[in-house]
Amino acid sequence: MRVNKNRAIVAVGILSLSLLPIGAQAATAAPVVNDPAGASAEPYVNEIGVTVDPRDPFVDSSESALVAQPPAVPEGTMTPMNIVIEANPYGCRGQTFDAHKSNGMMSLHARTFGCSSNVIQMTTSPQIMKLGFFGIWHSLGSNPKTKANTRFLETDSKRVCSSYDSQTYRGNGYHRVEIGSKSYVAQTSSPNERREVCNAHAL
Repeated sequence: MRVNKNRAIVAVGILSLSLLPIGAQAATAAPVVNDPAGASAEPYVNEIGVTVDPRDPFVDSSESALVAQPPAVPEGTMTPMNIVIEANPYGCRGQTFDAHKSNGMMSLHARTFGCSSNVIQMTTSPQIMKLGFFGIWHSLGSNPKTKANTRFLETDSKRVCSSYDSQTYRGNGYHRVEIGSKSYVAQTSSPNERREVCNAHAL
């Protein structure tokens, strides 16, 4: 597995390439996702507000604790080095499994789990990625699910095999819980790349 050299990995790898924190969005506001099915090599903002490089959009952990989004920092300002990463008080964790072929589809499972108490709201979003030309990973889209008053949420994302030639896949999971007035997030990634006889595409 390649080590992501383009951004610092702090707790769950949540500092962006531009050194902006994941809290660039307000805790209650959905981040603007600019990922046109991985159609270009330009960096884009993922589902928890992190700017990522499509050549290496993964983090090094398949399972991780959710941490609080730090306050927004003005654009162009470097993140303070003494920033404190606050863990969620309920011990909630996220996990993403390996992408795999199942019943003529590519499938990816992710879960948010381990909370000691129910949270106000929980979101789990698995995102299937396919390796394309020039080492660029293409997003095949995600399948976010949200549930209120829960401590566990697992879901999957599926894409139909349009043909049966070999392709390389991996996945990301995006996890968010609301506890009190705070939002806690994490990104996790499949532990392995998988070569499957399935050519799936974005919807």
